[in-house]
Amino acid sequence: MATTQDNRLLRIATPLGKDYLLLDNFKASEGLSQLFSISAELLHEETDNSFNPTIIDPKNIIGKGVTISVGSPDGTTRDFSGMVNSFMQGNRHVRFSHYSITIVPHIWLLTQNSQSQIFQQMSVPDILKKVFTGFDVKYEFQETYEPRNYCVQYRESDFNFASRLMEEEGIFYYFEHKDGKDLMIVADTPQSHRDCPSKKDIPFFVKVGEKQDFVGAINSFLSGHNLQTGKVTLWGHNFQLPDKKLEKEETSKFTLGDNKSLELYDYPAGYGRKYDGIKTSGGEQSGDLQKVFPDRERTVKNLMEALDSRVTQATGTSDCCSITAGHRFNLIDHPNRDLNKTHTIVTATHSAEQSPDYVSDQAVNDPYTNTFTCIEQGAGKPGFRPLKTATKPIVQGSQTAIVVGPTGEEIFTDKYGRVKVQFHWDRDGQVDASSSCWVRVAQTWAGNKWGAMFIPRIGMEVLVHFLEGDPDQPIITGCVYNPQTMPPYTLPDEKTKSTVKSNSSPGGQGFNEFRFEDKKGSEQIFVHGQKDQDIRIRNNRRELIGNDRHLIVKRDKREKVERDKHIIIERDQIEKIERDKHRKVEGKIAYDTTGSVTHKIGGSLAESVGGSYAVDVSGSYTITANTIVLEATTGLTIKVGGNFVTINSAGVQINGTMVMINSGGAALPGSPGSPVDPLPPDEAEIADNADPGSDAPTYRNQRRATPPARVPSYTKPTHNPKSPKNKDKKSWIEIELKDELDNPVAGERYRVTLPDGSTIAEGTTDENGLAKVTNIDPGSCQVTFPRLDDSSWDPK
Repeated sequence: MATTQDNRLLRIATPLGKDYLLLDNFKASEGLSQLFSISAELLHEETDNSFNPTIIDPKNIIGKGVTISVGSPDGTTRDFSGMVNSFMQGNRHVRFSHYSITIVPHIWLLTQNSQSQIFQQMSVPDILKKVFTGFDVKYEFQETYEPRNYCVQYRESDFNFASRLMEEEGIFYYFEHKDGKDLMIVADTPQSHRDCPSKKDIPFFVKVGEKQDFVGAINSFLSGHNLQTGKVTLWGHNFQLPDKKLEKEETSKFTLGDNKSLELYDYPAGYGRKYDGIKTSGGEQSGDLQKVFPDRERTVKNLMEALDSRVTQATGTSDCCSITAGHRFNLIDHPNRDLNKTHTIVTATHSAEQSPDYVSDQAVNDPYTNTFTCIEQGAGKPGFRPLKTATKPIVQGSQTAIVVGPTGEEIFTDKYGRVKVQFHWDRDGQVDASSSCWVRVAQTWAGNKWGAMFIPRIGMEVLVHFLEGDPDQPIITGCVYNPQTMPPYTLPDEKTKSTVKSNSSPGGQGFNEFRFEDKKGSEQIFVHGQKDQDIRIRNNRRELIGNDRHLIVKRDKREKVERDKHIIIERDQIEKIERDKHRKVEGKIAYDTTGSVTHKIGGSLAESVGGSYAVDVSGSYTITANTIVLEATTGLTIKVGGNFVTINSAGVQINGTMVMINSGGAALPGSPGSPVDPLPPDEAEIADNADPGSDAPTYRNQRRATPPARVPSYTKPTHNPKSPKNKDKKSWIEIELKDELDNPVAGERYRVTLPDGSTIAEGTTDENGLAKVTNIDPGSCQVTFPRLDDSSWDPK
């Protein structure tokens, strides 16, 4: 007759069929906020006389649900339901083949994966429901949970992620074994603890001797006390509440062994980072920041309660199979009546052997026993809260990510300069504004309305660090180049260049730039503005240019000096105005020149003098004109020495030592001046551009295209006779230039060079064709006239 489990103490139901496998013994451990584990030894009854065991295909049992049932003579029963995650084939012993299995809850499967994903604007209960989808879970929440702004599961199993969230919020779980299912109960208050199955009033009964009637009782019950932390202090931080430490402390309900002096202090507390005063769209939601404060209260309270629930605990042993972790029972009949209370079972271990034994058919003493720990439940008693045992992943080092935002935008930021990113590991991200939380960007300076600001733009690859390695707290520390966002200049060709170059937005097609060229001999600072440049100096501005300054203004140049303007020019000033010149002076004009003054006027000259007009000429005064008209309203006098001619309203008066009319000598000779043509100004050089090596006009290309004979004068060194190094030199050169008629050539440019080709002086001849260079070294030199062909003049 086949062996059956009917009416046996221990039974097991498997997918292989009734009584195909027989339960020989098992050991189980379970606890609040713990996954239970059961190790069981199974038998299969053989019907042949061989020694070959029956081989069971592991596919038929691993991953399948099984249920162990434990009975007792008093009618108490208890089920253990779960899933087989380990199966071992044993040997055959006469009638039976032996097997071993391990049973775990179905939700154990979530410990066997690892993934990374982001949850945004979801509360912890909502996150748990999403993570636990597909499993038998019942949620019994009494407290209110606000949506977290940003919560990351990072390179961890689903179950570790869920466990640490529950531990952060003070949420516990346990399992109810019923109807062949292991139902996971997720709760946050003591009211969610169910009564122990079959028997909630469990007596205290001490066994004496070996043979006693089975009563299903607690055989030992010891209540103990533990000295531990009596004060919890947490500090948090939210950068949007910079003046708040967000500190909170809570003390124990117990006074035991000066426990209040034992403090648990921690920073940063998680509540500081859960909420954001900025919406995902960038708008304001300052009310969300106020959620930090009640969350702070609850977080500290939960942690203190978790510690308090471990101050007073009882341990016990029993043969009552009704003992179940997470469930409650009423202890009765204990001689210490203070212990006859309601208790919640925190942990339990079970050990059971089949009796009578299948192989020997012998009865077993104490076929079922358990040990357990429990806490008293009731008003004023701390309820169970889990401690933080699940490890939060730490991001080792930095990562890179891509800056993202809404379609059509190039820059997407909030009022703090934060941006959104798409992490490379995020499989669910849509590469848009919902891919992450707002991520702060580290700047070189960040003061109150002053500092540096470079906002990473959409498409840029950025370097992301994590505060304390926390995946929930990313911060951008820099940007890096990649094949889609290449450096501004070709490398390594332009490796000596350093630059800050922007891009006009939206659409590009323009930029601003501040660039440094450090190539030896070609050092340069380059500034490019796509449109305007505005400079405001509240006090002085000083510039020192070691060589030349070139300025090209494409349209108008306007200046306003509200006081004086002083200019010292140590050589020539050459101007060319291609239209009109207008000047109005409210005060006086004074000219002082040691040389000559030439005015060459192509049209008319008109002067209006409101006062007197005086000319003092040390030499001759010659006026040459087709017609000369001198008109005076009062009088006109021509005077030489004591002789004069006066014309006034009374007539013409001639007075002289001798007056000769139509007789005497010839008219005095006049020597008309030789107007000096103004020198043409040299062209200003064109500034460099932002594309080195291009064919666009730049000063480098301009100079490259200039023939050596036409190199502008300002590229040559100048001679300053007043400089300290020259003032004591006695040598000099005098130049006189005349035409073929022996007339002076005025305004002609000259150049004086040394035998090595260096220029020591340049200038133009005066109205007499003369020029003089003083305070030079003795020796030979060469004088040339750059605007004259060498064959057009000869030295004398």
